[in-house]
Amino acid sequence: MPQADVSKYEQSHQAKDPNQPKCSPKDPRQRLLDAAALLFYLVPQNFISWLTGVLARVRWPRPLRGFVLQGFVDLFKINMDEAQETGFQSIEDIFTRALKPGSRQIQGGFVSPADGFLVRSEPLREGQGVQAKGLVFGFEELLGQGGGISKASWYFTIYLAPHNYHRVHAPCSGVMREVGHIPGDLWPVNEPFVARIPRIFTRNERVVFRIETQEGGMLWVVMVGAFNVGRMTSPWAPFLTTNSDLGSGSPRARWESLEKVINVGDELGTFMLGSTVILVLDQDAVRARGGEASLLAMTDKTMVQMGQSLVRGMND
Repeated sequence: MPQADVSKYEQSHQAKDPNQPKCSPKDPRQRLLDAAALLFYLVPQNFISWLTGVLARVRWPRPLRGFVLQGFVDLFKINMDEAQETGFQSIEDIFTRALKPGSRQIQGGFVSPADGFLVRSEPLREGQGVQAKGLVFGFEELLGQGGGISKASWYFTIYLAPHNYHRVHAPCSGVMREVGHIPGDLWPVNEPFVARIPRIFTRNERVVFRIETQEGGMLWVVMVGAFNVGRMTSPWAPFLTTNSDLGSGSPRARWESLEKVINVGDELGTFMLGSTVILVLDQDAVRARGGEASLLAMTDKTMVQMGQSLVRGMND
């Protein structure tokens, strides 16, 4: 894409947070965030994320358990009324909690795979999506491999904050063709870093699910790892528990063919803490859902829940 077109496209598709304080380029807060982003190039991201995972899995003795775990619930304002179980013993137990039956309703055949903030929902432009103003990323690099990548047509970016429910679910019914693990860095994916670090989604470790949809077409669900969120698991990939043993991870991508039927709402995987899910549809999958005009378009943050329809008019 020519640079002029990229700039024009990014400017017109800038993600805005109405609650974000407005800062001028010379604002000290902006300079501090710039310095923090540069500092992270020197930080051993994967090691710190591994260590955080170890600490999060500590089973606290009963005298301290209530104090420590309730402190984390209060700090991140987590809604524990939805939790299916009580009696958690570790911080990871809280962040990876299951929900009570009926806590989320499946609103149709094409839904949000996760709770979080829908940051962007829009068509690709020449194989690229907008990460933030002035920054784009390529989908061939994001998805890694698999048939049909060249036909990728539309994408949704959902950011999971620490207080969100952290399990990721199938956005539609179909056949799970393959699941892949792509090793990488573990940059933070919150707004200050997404706005400053080029190609952050394709730099970071990822788990990719390729699903042939029941209605036609192909889609990909991409779980993007992040700083302190190196641990991702999936019931569809028993071989996969990312960043669980220091130095044990494979430096190469690994893919497994599955050919298994999957239903909308089935669990795909789990994050520890918060991160990002990117949902990608090919041209046939877009057409099967009524075309681009039928999809929920978004370039500003809006809160979504797992099971919420991503088709226009279904949430009215």
